[in-house]
Amino acid sequence: MASFRDECVCIGAWDWSETSQTVRLLARRHGLIRGLAKGSRREPSNFHGGFEPLTRGESIISPKPPPGLSNVTSWTLVEIFPAVRSDLASFHIGMYAADLIAHVIIDADPHPELYDSLIGLLRQLVETARTDAALLRFQWSVLEHTGHRPELDADVAIRGPLSPAGAYVFDSRLGGVRADSSNATQGAWRIRHTTLEALRQARAGGHIQGLAVETVRRASRLLHVYAREILGRETPAARFLFGDSDAS
Repeated sequence: MASFRDECVCIGAWDWSETSQTVRLLARRHGLIRGLAKGSRREPSNFHGGFEPLTRGESIISPKPPPGLSNVTSWTLVEIFPAVRSDLASFHIGMYAADLIAHVIIDADPHPELYDSLIGLLRQLVETARTDAALLRFQWSVLEHTGHRPELDADVAIRGPLSPAGAYVFDSRLGGVRADSSNATQGAWRIRHTTLEALRQARAGGHIQGLAVETVRRASRLLHVYAREILGRETPAARFLFGDSDAS
């Protein structure tokens, strides 16, 4: 397969030998790449700026079909995101975002919209006041662009209109919201009407307005546990951001 050049976010890097590393890159036009960067720890080399998680760069890659490791032959650092190096909460958000992408898409499956969403999130971490809303919009983007967008306007139990109420049930098995019921089952969580509003605003893609920070965080926790149900496992970085709490 022919080599290609693409812009990438490094979402993981590990020492392979004294002079080389294995890396996981999200390439904008080519998707998730797992590769071997031979000589990346040697000076001088074709790897400028070094591989660090949550940095953006340009890379030349000679792909190999999964499960083989592609050959990463160059890297030029283009952008760092200062907040993930100066603020622990921002670092946890960034690693959770990278971890989620790494688990929800398959290798070499292009998702340029998810690449752009990740870059947008990492840039907004500098603006602390917008961090919670940026995380919620990113989580929605991941679900939407991987075919797991939840239904928010119809009752998924009856496939009819969702009646206005003070609380609802988010049912992961049915993939959306249904009327509140005392017959809650595993994978179904009672949510407030304000949480539903936060999800609808995240779906719209604009600024999230008129909602308390805790409401936005509650919606993020809900999407986190929904993604966990879809994947069938917890992503390693999630516990640092969400702890062991369930949706509420």
